[in-house]
Amino acid sequence: MGQHSMNRRHLLRAGAAGVAATAVTAAIAQGAMGTTSPAQPRPAADPTAAWNPGGPYRVATKVTAVTTYYYPERPAPGATFPVLLWGNGTYGAPWVYRELLKHWASHGLIVAAANTAFANDGTDMLAGLDDLTAENDRAGSAFHGTVDLAHVCATGHSQGGAGALNAALDPRVTSVLPIQPGPLASAKALHSPVLLLSGETDGIVPPGAVLPFYEEARVPAVYASLRDAGHFAPVFTPDGGRFRALTTAWFLATLTADAPARSVFGGAFPLTAHPEYLDVRRNDAARDTFAAW
Repeated sequence: MGQHSMNRRHLLRAGAAGVAATAVTAAIAQGAMGTTSPAQPRPAADPTAAWNPGGPYRVATKVTAVTTYYYPERPAPGATFPVLLWGNGTYGAPWVYRELLKHWASHGLIVAAANTAFANDGTDMLAGLDDLTAENDRAGSAFHGTVDLAHVCATGHSQGGAGALNAALDPRVTSVLPIQPGPLASAKALHSPVLLLSGETDGIVPPGAVLPFYEEARVPAVYASLRDAGHFAPVFTPDGGRFRALTTAWFLATLTADAPARSVFGGAFPLTAHPEYLDVRRNDAARDTFAAW
């Protein structure tokens, strides 16, 4: 019986060793064949990634009683730059948004930021355009001969976003971009294409308060909501914040006819696959107008 029991134990140990060896061999073989886990889906590509970094221009600043300007420093002879008319949120000032405004200027845009905390009617924003018009003609001005007055976008945040919609009624304005705009405005009478942006977690101007502007617009209109973005997403940012790339693409698309920027909004509309934006929409007028982009 003792000998029989010993043989049985040897057989069990050998069998266990054989099973273990077989499992290890199978695991090694499986790993070598690359089948240890199913392929993971790749994250969606960011179609606006090219405009996340700053642009090629160094940025200069000029402050007047009415407007703070951020603009490309020492442009090449004959170079001209489109204009952005900026409106601050309530109790805000240009310096609160400085890094975002400088980011835009670095991409070849003259930013005329109104020095007002109450930009809702757009009047102070348009004062910057009036001033640039005069400075463009004045010899010795920092802006002499450099302002592209045929391409002007009204943009702003919160109350300034409503101000952008109101300033855009001026026939000189050719593009509009309100960021989380306040309610005292309308998009019904716009004559220029508009990009409306909201923040997914904005408790002050929630997405549902921005969408009506998109829905009432009769011009080409695009809408998108930034993931996990509260109302102060553009404020006090070290790098311009998470709105910077898409907004820059819109400005270059509508003001400079930049082909890569236009492709974000045209054709198959790759903005819908942007990993940072939700509920991306484009109305029929935008689809038809931007089809060739």
